[in-house]
Amino acid sequence: MSRELAEMDRKTYLPDLGSSLHNLAIDLGNMERHESAVGIGKEAVLLRRELVENDRETHLPDLSLSLHNLAIDLSKVGQHKEALEVGEEAVKVRRELMEVDRSKYQTSLVTSLGSLVVLLKNVHRFRDADEARKEMLRLQYVRVKGN
Repeated sequence: MSRELAEMDRKTYLPDLGSSLHNLAIDLGNMERHESAVGIGKEAVLLRRELVENDRETHLPDLSLSLHNLAIDLSKVGQHKEALEVGEEAVKVRRELMEVDRSKYQTSLVTSLGSLVVLLKNVHRFRDADEARKEMLRLQYVRVKGN
């Protein structure tokens, strides 16, 4: 249904299609159907990139979610190099979001950094994984301290 609506009125319904695809990818991953989740997740990322081009402020948080989840699914199917690239982009986007609103996006950045640690270890970049882990811990400490 969302696809048909988006074809009729792309501007109005593309965000809904992006959300539907994102949620479907999550559901597929939860059912251990990671290959299918990767395909759907890539489509969600493409749509959300298009949305970001038109309205960055509104749609960048959604893109960061889709990137984060896609990286996890790519890793689950053994596509470690691509998973790392997507995971690094998720961290980059979430850093940008945190600069805009630290209180709202710090937890998301910590989550993506935690995933990045695993992704880096998967490709034997242990030093980089340790640096990402340290950044994650610093952010958690700041959050707990309330600063």
